[in-house]
Amino acid sequence: MYGGVSRNKNALVVACLLVGVASLVVFALMGGGAAVNTLGGLISGRDGSTADARRTRTQETMPAGAPEIRLVGSRVSSVDANIAISGAGFNAGEKVDVLVAGQEEANRDIQHTVQTVDAREDGSVGDVVLPAGQQLSPGSYAVSLRGADSGRDVAGSFWVGKFLPYVLPSAYTGKPSEEIFITAGYFAPGETVQLSLDGPPSAEAPTYKANEAGDLETIQWTIPYVPEGKHVIYLTGEQSLVPMDIQFDVQGYHPWVSLSSYASQVDELVDFSGRGFAPWEQINVYLNDRDSSPIVVLNADNEGAFTRNRAFEATKNLQGDNTLVFVGQVSRVEATAEYKMLPSTPSLWLTSHAAPPGGWVGFIGRGFLPHETVHVYLGSDDTAEEVLTLLAQDDGSLQNAGDFTVPFGQSGVLTLTAVGEKSKVPVSTNLEIMTLRPWMRVDPGGGPVGTQVRAEGHDFLGGEEVALYLGADQSSPLATATADNQGGASVGPVAIPDGSKGRVLLTLVGQKSGAKATGSFDVVATGQ
Repeated sequence: MYGGVSRNKNALVVACLLVGVASLVVFALMGGGAAVNTLGGLISGRDGSTADARRTRTQETMPAGAPEIRLVGSRVSSVDANIAISGAGFNAGEKVDVLVAGQEEANRDIQHTVQTVDAREDGSVGDVVLPAGQQLSPGSYAVSLRGADSGRDVAGSFWVGKFLPYVLPSAYTGKPSEEIFITAGYFAPGETVQLSLDGPPSAEAPTYKANEAGDLETIQWTIPYVPEGKHVIYLTGEQSLVPMDIQFDVQGYHPWVSLSSYASQVDELVDFSGRGFAPWEQINVYLNDRDSSPIVVLNADNEGAFTRNRAFEATKNLQGDNTLVFVGQVSRVEATAEYKMLPSTPSLWLTSHAAPPGGWVGFIGRGFLPHETVHVYLGSDDTAEEVLTLLAQDDGSLQNAGDFTVPFGQSGVLTLTAVGEKSKVPVSTNLEIMTLRPWMRVDPGGGPVGTQVRAEGHDFLGGEEVALYLGADQSSPLATATADNQGGASVGPVAIPDGSKGRVLLTLVGQKSGAKATGSFDVVATGQ
């Protein structure tokens, strides 16, 4: 029966009795039509008139539907087999004769009643066991069920062979989608043989035709996608019916995958490769959730391997630890790889950590994403004001980037914060606002009125305009000059006005910074 283990070890198979398979033959017994029974004469020895009379007498009490017969072959041992006979469609409780008829030897018919049984309440009969291997010689036989009251009869045929069929596979193990070759023989001449796995053949089971010697052409069988482990292959003849089985071990697919990087930052591209999937199958790649949409679709080659460069790009929404799941869409096996999203850790410096109001500084940084836009804010909280936009280089660095001018009216320490547009990790640095302490020298430092003097100022704001005033009056400058990059300005010459006496005060005032420096000129009376 199905589930048995074949004892076949080689092509020389132990000779044993092959019991035939039932060809289900269903006969129409209702509706007043005559039953069609191609074996009726052989079984009854008459022309069928008695059976017709019985059907006429019991037509009103017969159950609906045509009677059925089912024959199932089973191997009792390596040299013996039985036929289990069952049926349905008879009157409840009526006597049902189980008859067998056939041709054991040339020109000699046999016919005898195997057993008489009572139909069940539902009109079914079963299981009547016919020890065919012990009682019948090789040849074709018919078995029938005949109701004593209803007159209903139904027949099926089977075949007894001289030897037990043999089944030899080219391999006893393999993976789904791989092919093996199966050699088989000693079936009933010309019969149809079905191949099934782990049970009786279904309507979709592949079929093969035995030749007149009962042999099959070599079967090329593709291993289906079934769970890994031990399975049984059955070859079952429609007349010889005893299922021949072989143990077969289905190997599973055990894939593995690798990534070019298992930890990276935003916008980095990752390569995928893997092996061990089913040949040619589609592989869906999921990020963390197998029920989500695949982020990548791959295709295995004929060896179940794949390689995809730049397959996956880390996005700014991805954080922390993640799992990439690779699922074969045919084999249904999967492989996983852990992937960690590294936080961006940028750093930031200024070209100078101290500058006066109106002065400027540039930025130096590392650890930003390549080519990302970096926004610079004055401040570090929600009230921070954007003051500059920078662009990171190929390696994510900032090299003396930008030109931030220290605003006037500020004092103390300013906080400057840079945030990458993609990495979104803020990094801050401080800028100290310098207090300008300019000084000046008057040349010459003394003389009579009308002397031409020049005021030499230092440490003003580079590039600002510096004005020279006489005394405390800053309404109208005597002269102006532009400070150089170092904050130096040479203003003048100007003449010491007439009427000046004693020590005259001169003042230099930066027009941007407002910084002041003072000097003096000593007026000397003429003749002294």
